[in-house]
Amino acid sequence: MKTLLLLLSTVLLFQGSGTQKLESSFNNLKGADTKENQILYFNLFPSDFRTFERIFGYVEDKPGPLYEESFDYISRFFELDKVSKKEKISKAINIGINGKWEADAISHLQQTLEPLVLENVDLTYQILKGKQQKEIESFFYFLFGGPHPKHTIPTQLHKLKGIDRKFYSYISNGHRKALKESVH
Repeated sequence: MKTLLLLLSTVLLFQGSGTQKLESSFNNLKGADTKENQILYFNLFPSDFRTFERIFGYVEDKPGPLYEESFDYISRFFELDKVSKKEKISKAINIGINGKWEADAISHLQQTLEPLVLENVDLTYQILKGKQQKEIESFFYFLFGGPHPKHTIPTQLHKLKGIDRKFYSYISNGHRKALKESVH
């Protein structure tokens, strides 16, 4: 029991300090938009959906510590111009894996990520093709999810059908699941 409590308190302490470091990094970046500050902010930004949701979203009816400022943090992540597009897309994809649409910071991430993916289909494919089928489908479920998903897959992704039919089927599976689970 003591070990469990120690482990839990360590995790909570780390979570808090991680959020504080991200907040401090964000403020430093507002003061000085240097390469060093951008890279630090990028590295401190969440790398998976669970962490992202815990910091910026709502979990168990409680807002995350940066919920109120989440749009600014997410927008700034995508505006980083000293971090490569590939690194940003890769990190955003990792956040999207196992993600589920919510009408808050998660929606903002999704809406900001979608045009980036559609403008960079080849790069997105390059990043995703090394992942497992389940992860690829999960990412596209996240990307297409929401209360009113589009009934068709964006045309920009159709070229992948000719390049890698199996990969395109994963896109279709994610899209189909998003449609099935939408409210309409």
